[in-house]
Order: sequence, then structure tokens, then C-alpha cells
Amino acid sequence: MSGTVNHWTGSQFCDLGVAVYIGEASNCEVELLSKVSAVCVMPASHPLAKKAMIRPADLEGESFISLCHGDGTRTQMDEVFQRAGVERVLAIEAQYTAICCEIVRCGMGVTLAHPIVARDFAGPDIAIRPFSPAVMFPTYLLFPPNRPRERLVAEFVEVLRAHHDGLIAQMKAADRGPARKRTKQAAA
Repeated sequence: MSGTVNHWTGSQFCDLGVAVYIGEASNCEVELLSKVSAVCVMPASHPLAKKAMIRPADLEGESFISLCHGDGTRTQMDEVFQRAGVERVLAIEAQYTAICCEIVRCGMGVTLAHPIVARDFAGPDIAIRPFSPAVMFPTYLLFPPNRPRERLVAEFVEVLRAHHDGLIAQMKAADRGPARKRTKQAAA
């Protein structure tokens, strides 16, 4: 999908694109919207759901739902596990993290996902935990090359940035809240 967004924006078919991967051949003007750390998504009944932080060694031998080859984040994931000497069971590949999360909801494995996408799957049947070391999910804004930005596009980008920053802030606040409770409970 990022390739299509790149192509459409670069061809001036659209005024703005949002993508998570920028190919080397992109001729678009690119701005980074954000870079966020992946989270581990698993069925709530999974034994790892009891852990506060998931590390590569925790996923040794686990059925892993992965992004497709050629995705920049997939490359980062593979490198993290390779450096750690961890063998995952690469069960299924999917093009989007939303599909990976849906497959996890069906009980077919675990995945690393963009935290905003994972948040949409949060519920009693899904556990979401931080993952370390960080695997970054970038999000880019793409603009047509050699073309001034329309005022409406600039205003939309401001609204998009504000909304996106608000979501990130909410997630960080939510992450800090339970951690403080666990720390207080452990100290008691």
C-alpha cells in the first residue's frame, strides 16, 4: 500500500499521502509525522500476557505473524531477532499490521505492531505489551514533488498532526498509569 501511496502522490494524483515506508525511488517531498516503538500483541490467554515487557527471547519458538518481506519495519524486526539469536516460527505474513492483529485475535500467534493500530484491537481477548529493544514504526507525510502546497492541505496536515500527537500522548499516559499501579503494588 505504501508503494501505491508513493506512486499516486508522486504522480500528483493526490495532494497528500500518508505512508509507513518510503521507497528509494520515491520522488515525493517527505516529512516525518512520527516514529513510535512497536508493541507486542498476543491473545490475552497467552502465558506471555503476564509479563510487563516482552523481549526477543520471550518469543523463541512462538508462532509469529509477520509483516511481508520488503517492508522496512519487517527488516528491523528480523534484525532484532537475528541479533538476539532467536528463532520465531514465521507462521503467516500479512501486508498490514491491522491484519496481523486480527490474525492474533483469531489465536494464531503473536505479532509486533504499530501501537496506534494495536490500540484499535485492545479488548478482553487481546493483550498488548511494550517490546524491547525498540522496533520503530515511522509514519511519513508525502507531498507531490515541485508543487506548492494548497492551503487546505496545510490546514489538514495541522489537524492530522494534532490528532496524531494527541493519540501518542494518550498512549504514553495510559502506559505510565498501570506501571505506577504495579510499582506501588509491588512496593506494598
